Amino acid sequence: MLTAVGCSDNSTNNQVGNLQSEICANVNGIEALFWDIMNGVPRGDIPGGVPTINNPGGTYSHPGFPLLGFQYPAGYTPQTDTTPNAIGVNVIRNDGLVIWKRSQLAILNPVRARDVLASEINSLLAFFGGNGNNIQRICINEGNPPVNQLAPGFAAEFSNRFIRFGNVSAVITANVTFTPTGLTSIVIQKIAAPTNQFENEIMNTFLPISYQLLFTGGGERDSDGDGVPDNRDLCPNTPPGTPVNANGCPVG
Repeated sequence: MLTAVGCSDNSTNNQVGNLQSEICANVNGIEALFWDIMNGVPRGDIPGGVPTINNPGGTYSHPGFPLLGFQYPAGYTPQTDTTPNAIGVNVIRNDGLVIWKRSQLAILNPVRARDVLASEINSLLAFFGGNGNNIQRICINEGNPPVNQLAPGFAAEFSNRFIRFGNVSAVITANVTFTPTGLTSIVIQKIAAPTNQFENEIMNTFLPISYQLLFTGGGERDSDGDGVPDNRDLCPNTPPGTPVNANGCPVG
């Protein structure tokens, strides 16, 4: 669960300096906090308390899936993901130097999480005009979730990277769930910004938007209304009224 604690202005710098990643020893500060959260690690030490949009620019609502909605900062433009069978959005700063993306899609053919991640990294390089030969891999986290988190017949894997290339820092995560029916569910998250602005964007853009998608005023968010919170839902965007198991996947 993502939580937050308040702190005074005088103690914020000390708190930030003491932040350490729980899964990557060479990352600290705000980057450590965000990397852990993007990897599902509970953190209760967000400096300044609950992350919010300080300078709202508008509210986005997905045209085909209104439950995917959030407030975004001024100076950014949301663009609906038009990939076939995808429900997602890219939020891009108007100067084209910062991007936040979340997308979920279902396909019939199996695909590996590492291949999904590689495709997203390539698209990010193309977006920023980067060179794949100059990628610095800051942190890598990949594998399979514990078996006890999966329903019988289901399998899942994830592949996540914290990278830098040129003057850009980025975090990309790819989670893939294989169902007994042959349907493959994919969830992609991708954020990137100039390295010298990365921590500021984490606190003012990336965390506030991501927090809105994880939680609502009443607690954990359940975007598809199937009774399983998003952070535990292995089959997002289940059609309304579909019976699901404890992992949010259709049964019967």
